[in-house]
Amino acid sequence: MSRKIILIIVTAITVLSIFILGILAPEVSQTFITIKVTGIEIDKSDLEEVGTGDNLNMVVVLKNEDRTYQIKWKVLPVDENGFSTATNKNVTFNSNNPNISVSNEGLVRFPQDISKSMSTIVTITTVDGSYTDSITISYIYVNEVVVD
Repeated sequence: MSRKIILIIVTAITVLSIFILGILAPEVSQTFITIKVTGIEIDKSDLEEVGTGDNLNMVVVLKNEDRTYQIKWKVLPVDENGFSTATNKNVTFNSNNPNISVSNEGLVRFPQDISKSMSTIVTITTVDGSYTDSITISYIYVNEVVVD
């Protein structure tokens, strides 16, 4: 092959490669961008006031029929629709009461045979950045007496 034909082929391949990379580059580059966690936020819309005066607390209150509570949270930052944009959304859960378990998905479970009121503070920690937020969940046992 002549040098002129080889030069034309190499130029064509180069132009084609630049064109293909120009189309794919935005998608490929987004794959490698890491968005760091900036915080965590627990949805506390279910909180109720319990107690009075200096003993006033904001807690999730569960009654006799409820023995579980699903925690809802967002790893920050979030986009305009409220969805997390962080690359690593992994979190861990910790209950300060060993009798109350919390699953990896944030489901809090009080014992089935519970016969007294009890509470726990659940702390969620982000794997990226170790940001934390906490929520208090109280189970209120009511010994119902039926009067005829």
